[in-house]
Amino acid sequence: MAKARRAMAGASKKQLEEIKWAFSESMFVHMDETGFKIGVLGKTGYVWVAVVGNAVWVHFAPTRGAAVLREHFGWLSRRAVVADGLPAYRAWFQHLQRCCRHLLAKGEAVAVDGDPGDEARHDWMQGYYHKIRGIKTLAPFTVTYLAREFHDAVSAYPDGKLKTHLANAEPHVLTFMGFRGMPPHNNPAELAIRDLIVTQRNAHHKISTPEGRKAFSELVTIGGTARMNGMFPGRAFTEIARNSDWKMFDPGPWAGPDWCVFDDPASGLVRPPGSAAGRAPAPAAASA
Repeated sequence: MAKARRAMAGASKKQLEEIKWAFSESMFVHMDETGFKIGVLGKTGYVWVAVVGNAVWVHFAPTRGAAVLREHFGWLSRRAVVADGLPAYRAWFQHLQRCCRHLLAKGEAVAVDGDPGDEARHDWMQGYYHKIRGIKTLAPFTVTYLAREFHDAVSAYPDGKLKTHLANAEPHVLTFMGFRGMPPHNNPAELAIRDLIVTQRNAHHKISTPEGRKAFSELVTIGGTARMNGMFPGRAFTEIARNSDWKMFDPGPWAGPDWCVFDDPASGLVRPPGSAAGRAPAPAAASA
Protein backbone atom coordinates (compact mmCIF):
# COMPACT_ATOMS: atom_id res chain seq x y z
CA MET A 1 0.00 0.00 0.00
CA ALA A 2 2.84 2.39 0.80
CA LYS A 3 4.42 1.83 -2.64
CA ALA A 4 1.07 2.26 -4.36
CA ARG A 5 0.45 5.48 -2.45
CA ARG A 6 3.86 6.87 -3.41
CA ALA A 7 3.35 5.94 -7.06
CA MET A 8 -0.06 7.59 -7.13
CA ALA A 9 1.23 10.68 -5.33
CA GLY A 10 3.95 11.17 -7.94
CA ALA A 11 1.51 10.71 -10.80
CA SER A 12 -1.13 13.02 -9.30
CA LYS A 13 1.35 15.85 -8.70
CA LYS A 14 1.23 16.87 -12.36
CA GLN A 15 -2.57 16.84 -12.32
CA LEU A 16 -2.62 19.11 -9.29
CA GLU A 17 -0.32 21.54 -11.12
CA GLU A 18 -2.75 21.47 -14.06
CA ILE A 19 -5.61 22.31 -11.72
CA LYS A 20 -3.62 25.20 -10.25
CA TRP A 21 -3.05 26.43 -13.80
CA ALA A 22 -6.83 26.44 -14.36
CA PHE A 23 -7.19 28.64 -11.27
CA SER A 24 -4.50 31.01 -12.54
CA GLU A 25 -6.60 31.62 -15.67
CA SER A 26 -9.48 33.10 -13.64
CA MET A 27 -9.60 36.59 -12.14
CA PHE A 28 -11.75 35.47 -9.22
CA VAL A 29 -12.50 32.37 -7.19
CA HIS A 30 -15.42 31.14 -5.10
CA MET A 31 -14.62 29.84 -1.62
CA ASP A 32 -16.52 28.31 1.26
CA GLU A 33 -15.90 26.01 4.20
CA THR A 34 -18.00 23.63 6.24
CA GLY A 35 -17.63 21.50 9.34
CA PHE A 36 -16.41 17.92 9.07
CA LYS A 37 -15.79 15.07 11.49
CA ILE A 38 -12.16 14.06 11.95
CA GLY A 39 -11.49 10.60 13.34
CA VAL A 40 -13.87 8.27 15.14
CA LEU A 41 -14.16 10.39 18.28
CA GLY A 42 -16.33 13.02 16.60
CA LYS A 43 -13.76 15.81 16.73
CA THR A 44 -14.78 18.54 14.30
CA GLY A 45 -12.55 19.88 11.55
CA TYR A 46 -13.24 21.90 8.43
CA VAL A 47 -13.12 21.30 4.73
CA TRP A 48 -12.24 24.28 2.53
CA VAL A 49 -13.44 24.41 -1.07
CA ALA A 50 -12.23 26.79 -3.80
CA VAL A 51 -13.96 26.78 -7.19
CA VAL A 52 -13.44 28.33 -10.60
CA GLY A 53 -15.33 27.56 -13.80
CA ASN A 54 -13.85 24.12 -14.54
CA ALA A 55 -11.80 23.20 -11.47
CA VAL A 56 -12.09 22.73 -7.72
CA TRP A 57 -9.46 22.67 -4.96
CA VAL A 58 -10.33 20.95 -1.68
CA HIS A 59 -8.42 20.87 1.58
CA PHE A 60 -9.33 19.22 4.87
CA ALA A 61 -7.98 21.03 7.92
CA PRO A 62 -8.49 20.92 11.70
CA THR A 63 -9.17 24.69 11.92
CA ARG A 64 -10.85 27.48 9.98
CA GLY A 65 -8.33 30.23 10.66
CA ALA A 66 -6.37 32.42 8.27
CA ALA A 67 -3.34 30.17 8.78
CA VAL A 68 -5.04 27.52 6.61
CA LEU A 69 -5.48 30.02 3.80
CA ARG A 70 -1.90 31.19 4.12
CA GLU A 71 -0.43 27.67 4.06
CA HIS A 72 -2.70 25.85 1.62
CA PHE A 73 -4.30 28.57 -0.50
CA GLY A 74 -1.51 31.16 -0.52
CA TRP A 75 -1.18 30.84 -4.29
CA LEU A 76 -4.69 32.36 -4.58
CA SER A 77 -4.00 35.46 -2.50
CA ARG A 78 -3.93 37.80 -5.50
CA ARG A 79 -7.29 36.59 -6.80
CA ALA A 80 -10.57 38.26 -5.95
CA VAL A 81 -12.81 35.96 -3.92
CA VAL A 82 -16.54 35.49 -3.45
CA ALA A 83 -17.15 34.19 0.07
CA ASP A 84 -19.08 34.65 3.30
CA GLY A 85 -18.13 36.86 6.25
CA LEU A 86 -15.47 34.65 7.80
CA PRO A 87 -12.73 36.98 9.15
CA ALA A 88 -10.05 34.81 7.53
CA TYR A 89 -11.26 35.84 4.07
CA ARG A 90 -11.18 39.53 4.94
CA ALA A 91 -7.69 39.16 6.39
CA TRP A 92 -6.15 37.23 3.52
CA PHE A 93 -7.78 38.38 0.26
CA GLN A 94 -7.35 41.91 -1.07
CA HIS A 95 -10.63 41.88 -3.01
CA LEU A 96 -13.61 40.26 -1.27
CA GLN A 97 -17.14 40.01 -2.61
CA ARG A 98 -19.56 39.17 0.19
CA CYS A 99 -22.08 36.56 -0.85
CA CYS A 100 -25.42 38.38 -0.98
CA ARG A 101 -27.29 35.10 -0.61
CA HIS A 102 -25.77 34.71 2.86
CA LEU A 103 -26.87 38.24 3.76
CA LEU A 104 -30.40 37.47 2.54
CA ALA A 105 -30.52 34.35 4.70
CA LYS A 106 -29.60 36.35 7.80
CA GLY A 107 -32.25 38.95 6.99
CA GLU A 108 -34.84 36.25 6.45
CA ALA A 109 -34.05 34.64 9.81
CA VAL A 110 -34.83 37.95 11.52
CA ALA A 111 -37.97 38.60 9.44
CA VAL A 112 -39.55 35.21 10.21
CA ASP A 113 -40.10 36.04 13.87
CA GLY A 114 -39.92 39.82 13.55
CA ASP A 115 -42.37 42.66 13.14
CA PRO A 116 -43.68 44.16 9.87
CA GLY A 117 -40.68 46.46 9.78
CA ASP A 118 -38.32 43.48 9.68
CA GLU A 119 -40.35 41.96 6.85
CA ALA A 120 -40.24 45.22 4.89
CA ARG A 121 -36.47 45.47 5.31
CA HIS A 122 -36.06 41.88 4.14
CA ASP A 123 -38.18 42.67 1.09
CA TRP A 124 -35.84 45.59 0.37
CA MET A 125 -32.82 43.29 0.66
CA GLN A 126 -34.35 40.88 -1.84
CA GLY A 127 -35.11 43.71 -4.27
CA TYR A 128 -31.60 45.11 -3.91
CA TYR A 129 -30.05 41.71 -4.57
CA HIS A 130 -32.08 41.20 -7.74
CA LYS A 131 -31.21 44.71 -8.85
CA ILE A 132 -27.44 44.29 -8.55
CA ARG A 133 -27.52 40.73 -9.87
CA GLY A 134 -29.03 41.93 -13.13
CA ILE A 135 -26.88 45.07 -13.50
CA LYS A 136 -25.77 45.71 -17.08
CA THR A 137 -23.54 48.75 -16.70
CA LEU A 138 -20.42 49.63 -14.74
CA ALA A 139 -20.87 53.39 -15.03
CA PRO A 140 -19.33 55.18 -12.01
CA PHE A 141 -22.55 56.99 -11.14
CA THR A 142 -24.37 53.64 -11.04
CA VAL A 143 -21.87 52.20 -8.57
CA THR A 144 -22.05 55.34 -6.45
CA TYR A 145 -25.85 55.27 -6.42
CA LEU A 146 -26.01 51.60 -5.44
CA ALA A 147 -23.41 52.05 -2.70
CA ARG A 148 -25.29 55.04 -1.27
CA GLU A 149 -28.60 53.14 -1.38
CA PHE A 150 -27.11 50.24 0.60
CA HIS A 151 -25.51 52.59 3.14
CA ASP A 152 -28.75 54.52 3.71
CA ALA A 153 -30.74 51.30 4.12
CA VAL A 154 -28.28 49.83 6.64
CA SER A 155 -28.26 53.09 8.60
CA ALA A 156 -32.04 52.83 8.95
CA TYR A 157 -31.85 49.37 10.53
CA PRO A 158 -32.38 49.19 14.31
CA ASP A 159 -29.29 48.42 16.36
CA GLY A 160 -28.61 44.72 16.62
CA LYS A 161 -26.62 41.82 15.21
CA LEU A 162 -28.10 42.11 11.73
CA LYS A 163 -27.22 45.80 11.43
CA THR A 164 -23.66 45.11 12.59
CA HIS A 165 -23.37 42.23 10.13
CA LEU A 166 -24.60 44.35 7.22
CA ALA A 167 -22.36 47.26 8.20
CA ASN A 168 -19.32 44.95 8.15
CA ALA A 169 -20.39 43.63 4.75
CA GLU A 170 -21.00 47.09 3.25
CA PRO A 171 -17.47 47.64 1.84
CA HIS A 172 -17.63 44.25 0.08
CA VAL A 173 -21.13 44.19 -1.44
CA LEU A 174 -20.27 45.72 -4.84
CA THR A 175 -16.77 44.33 -5.38
CA PHE A 176 -18.09 42.08 -8.15
CA MET A 177 -18.76 45.10 -10.37
CA GLY A 178 -15.01 45.57 -10.86
CA PHE A 179 -14.41 42.02 -12.15
CA ARG A 180 -16.00 40.89 -15.40
CA GLY A 181 -18.13 37.79 -14.92
CA MET A 182 -18.02 37.76 -11.11
CA PRO A 183 -21.48 37.18 -9.55
CA PRO A 184 -22.63 38.66 -6.22
CA HIS A 185 -23.34 35.19 -4.82
CA ASN A 186 -21.33 32.11 -3.89
CA ASN A 187 -23.50 29.42 -5.49
CA PRO A 188 -20.63 27.52 -7.23
CA ALA A 189 -18.87 26.85 -3.92
CA GLU A 190 -22.15 25.91 -2.22
CA LEU A 191 -22.91 23.42 -5.02
CA ALA A 192 -19.39 21.98 -4.84
CA ILE A 193 -19.77 21.37 -1.11
CA ARG A 194 -23.12 19.69 -1.69
CA ASP A 195 -21.94 17.49 -4.57
CA LEU A 196 -18.40 16.65 -3.42
CA ILE A 197 -18.28 16.93 0.35
CA VAL A 198 -21.63 15.89 1.77
CA THR A 199 -21.28 12.49 0.07
CA GLN A 200 -17.94 11.98 1.87
CA ARG A 201 -19.13 12.56 5.44
CA ASN A 202 -18.95 8.86 6.25
CA ALA A 203 -15.25 8.71 5.30
CA HIS A 204 -14.03 10.78 8.26
CA HIS A 205 -11.70 8.02 9.46
CA LYS A 206 -9.49 8.72 6.43
CA ILE A 207 -8.55 12.21 7.60
CA SER A 208 -7.60 11.60 11.21
CA THR A 209 -3.89 12.28 10.47
CA PRO A 210 -2.13 15.09 8.54
CA GLU A 211 -0.93 12.59 5.94
CA GLY A 212 -4.44 11.22 5.51
CA ARG A 213 -5.93 14.70 5.20
CA LYS A 214 -3.39 15.64 2.52
CA ALA A 215 -3.94 12.47 0.49
CA PHE A 216 -7.72 12.65 0.81
CA SER A 217 -7.72 16.35 -0.17
CA GLU A 218 -5.78 15.56 -3.34
CA LEU A 219 -8.09 12.68 -4.27
CA VAL A 220 -11.24 14.78 -3.81
CA THR A 221 -9.63 17.68 -5.72
CA ILE A 222 -8.82 15.51 -8.74
CA GLY A 223 -12.11 13.61 -8.64
CA GLY A 224 -14.14 16.80 -8.22
CA THR A 225 -12.37 18.54 -11.09
CA ALA A 226 -12.99 15.49 -13.28
CA ARG A 227 -16.71 15.72 -12.48
CA MET A 228 -16.76 19.43 -13.32
CA ASN A 229 -15.34 18.55 -16.74
CA GLY A 230 -17.99 15.92 -17.41
CA MET A 231 -15.68 12.99 -16.63
CA PHE A 232 -16.29 10.06 -14.30
CA PRO A 233 -13.61 10.24 -11.56
CA GLY A 234 -12.74 6.58 -12.03
CA ARG A 235 -11.57 7.34 -15.54
CA ALA A 236 -9.34 10.17 -14.31
CA PHE A 237 -7.58 7.98 -11.76
CA THR A 238 -7.17 5.15 -14.26
CA GLU A 239 -5.65 7.53 -16.81
CA ILE A 240 -3.31 9.03 -14.21
CA ALA A 241 -2.09 5.59 -13.15
CA ARG A 242 -1.64 4.62 -16.79
CA ASN A 243 0.23 7.75 -17.86
CA SER A 244 1.41 10.47 -15.48
CA ASP A 245 1.61 12.95 -18.40
CA TRP A 246 -2.09 12.60 -19.17
CA LYS A 247 -3.89 15.96 -19.45
CA MET A 248 -7.13 16.25 -17.51
CA PHE A 249 -8.29 19.31 -19.44
CA ASP A 250 -7.40 17.73 -22.80
CA PRO A 251 -8.08 14.06 -22.11
CA GLY A 252 -8.42 12.64 -25.62
CA PRO A 253 -10.39 9.44 -26.29
CA TRP A 254 -11.04 6.95 -23.52
CA ALA A 255 -8.92 3.83 -24.07
CA GLY A 256 -11.03 1.62 -21.80
CA PRO A 257 -10.49 0.10 -18.36
CA ASP A 258 -8.71 -3.12 -19.37
CA TRP A 259 -5.22 -1.88 -18.54
CA CYS A 260 -4.17 -1.73 -14.90
CA VAL A 261 -1.16 -0.28 -13.11
CA PHE A 262 0.38 -3.71 -12.55
CA ASP A 263 0.86 -3.99 -16.34
CA ASP A 264 3.30 -1.06 -16.28
CA PRO A 265 6.88 -2.17 -15.54
CA ALA A 266 7.80 1.41 -14.65
CA SER A 267 5.42 1.38 -11.67
CA GLY A 268 7.60 -1.10 -9.75
CA LEU A 269 4.47 -2.66 -8.20
CA VAL A 270 4.34 -6.44 -7.74
CA ARG A 271 1.21 -8.10 -9.08
CA PRO A 272 -0.71 -9.82 -6.27
CA PRO A 273 -0.67 -13.62 -6.42
CA GLY A 274 -3.52 -15.08 -8.43
CA SER A 275 -4.42 -11.89 -10.28
CA ALA A 276 -4.63 -12.12 -14.05
CA ALA A 277 -2.77 -9.82 -16.37
CA GLY A 278 -4.70 -7.06 -18.11
CA ARG A 279 -6.52 -8.05 -21.28
CA ALA A 280 -5.01 -5.10 -23.14
CA PRO A 281 -1.30 -4.29 -23.43
CA ALA A 282 0.03 -1.25 -21.59
CA PRO A 283 0.10 1.91 -23.73
CA ALA A 284 3.46 2.87 -25.18
CA ALA A 285 3.65 5.97 -22.95
CA ALA A 286 3.21 3.83 -19.83
CA SER A 287 5.54 0.99 -20.80
CA ALA A 288 8.35 3.12 -22.22
